[in-house]
Amino acid sequence: MDGRNAAFDANLAYADALSGRPGEVREILAELERRSAVSPSVDASVALVYLGLGDQSAAMAWLERAYAAHFNPSILMRPAWDPLRFDIRFKDLLRRVALPE
Repeated sequence: MDGRNAAFDANLAYADALSGRPGEVREILAELERRSAVSPSVDASVALVYLGLGDQSAAMAWLERAYAAHFNPSILMRPAWDPLRFDIRFKDLLRRVALPE
């Protein structure tokens, strides 16, 4: 809506989180959460940022929102999601979208 790309912003915030720059992450995260209120397609991007911050519960909650909004589940094949691969909730989500564990 504002000309910015949510996927790009989420990947930037994810990288910042992994690099130990939570200040930059929180700013981008707040903007992504605001965008999510208007465009649920942003929900999976928000989940990725929370995963980068190490908050697996929040990441799963946002992935569930993305699922409810009919997101593109192919993103779950990315290695970035590997920290969730042993989480029963993630395995259930993969099953529901017909992706292999």
